[in-house]
Amino acid sequence: LISISFCRMLVMLGTLCLRLWIAGTLLYAGGRWLSNTSSLSDLLLNCAALVFVLELDELLYMTLVPSFVQGIVSRLQPLPLRQERLFRGLSWRSVAVLVGCAAYVT
Repeated sequence: LISISFCRMLVMLGTLCLRLWIAGTLLYAGGRWLSNTSSLSDLLLNCAALVFVLELDELLYMTLVPSFVQGIVSRLQPLPLRQERLFRGLSWRSVAVLVGCAAYVT
């Protein structure tokens, strides 16, 4: 496989945008929900509920997708990526994640 058709690229980008929107919404709502918890026991219970919501897609995949299809997906090889450019040994992605986490906390 050398390239992806334009139609598949659009579907992939749409799916990526949807997943990022869901993850961002869960991050914001989950953080607000956990920050409004007052007692330790409620905090632990709310953390467990949030983890369940975050792992629900994997649970649905494991239960609804046939094992034959799961086997095919597990045998897929990843596409090779270009070498990432570094600035003094530091990736720009790690800096972006650090800045994003610091912005979220403050």
